[in-house]
Amino acid sequence: MNTKNRLVLFGHLIVILVIALLVIGCGKSDAEKVDAANKLIIQNKFTEAVKELEDVKSPDAVKLKDELNKVVKAPYDTQVQILLLMTDEEIGATKNKTNTKSYLSNQYLNKYVLEQIANMDVPKVKEEAKKKFEQERKNALKEKFEKQHLSAWDGSNRALEKYIKNNMNDPKSYEHVETRYSIDYDQGIATVVTKFRGKNGFGGVVANACIAKQNIETGQLLEAQWVQ
Repeated sequence: MNTKNRLVLFGHLIVILVIALLVIGCGKSDAEKVDAANKLIIQNKFTEAVKELEDVKSPDAVKLKDELNKVVKAPYDTQVQILLLMTDEEIGATKNKTNTKSYLSNQYLNKYVLEQIANMDVPKVKEEAKKKFEQERKNALKEKFEKQHLSAWDGSNRALEKYIKNNMNDPKSYEHVETRYSIDYDQGIATVVTKFRGKNGFGGVVANACIAKQNIETGQLLEAQWVQ
C-alpha cells in the first residue's frame, strides 16, 4: 500500500472514530440517564449515579444531579440542613420512621437521608449548628468591618482618621501609628482606638490617641474622644 492510500485509509478511520464517539456520547437520553441513576440510587451507589448524570441538561435531571452531589460531597451538612428545616413533629416522625414528607425530590435519596437523620443526636446536632452559625455570623461581620472601614495598606480606620485630622492643630502633620478594634457582635458596634503622631499648638510632634465607637453597618462614628 502506497503512502497516499495509507493516508486515505487513516483519514477514513479517523472519521469512523469520531462518528463512533459521537454515537456513544449521545447514546442515552436524559430520561434514560435519570432512570439508570435511579437504579443506582436504590442500591446506594450514589457516586456511580452522579457519573451517570454528568452531561444531563434537562431541569429534572440537573435537579437530581445537584441533590446527589450534596449527598455525596457534603452528606453531614446536607442532613443537618434538612434537620434544621424540620418541626418537632417531623423530627419525631423521622425518629419513628414514619415521616413521609419530601425534603429532596428523589424519593430514594429522601428516604436515605431521613434514615441518617433518625440516627442523629438531635439536641447535640442543633447546638453544634447554632454555634457554627454564630461563628459564621461573627466572621462575616468582622470581615465586613475590615473590608469597608479599614485601610488595607496600614489598617487605619477611614472615618476615625478623618475625624482626627478635622480636629488636629496641623492635619498635615498627621502620622498613623496603629489602629486596634474590638467588636460587640450583638450590637453591631466596633470600638476603635487609633494611635498617631502630630504637631501640637507649639509645633512639637507628640503622640496621641483617639477612641471611638462605630456602627459597622453604616460606618457612622457614634462617639469619639481623645485619649492622653
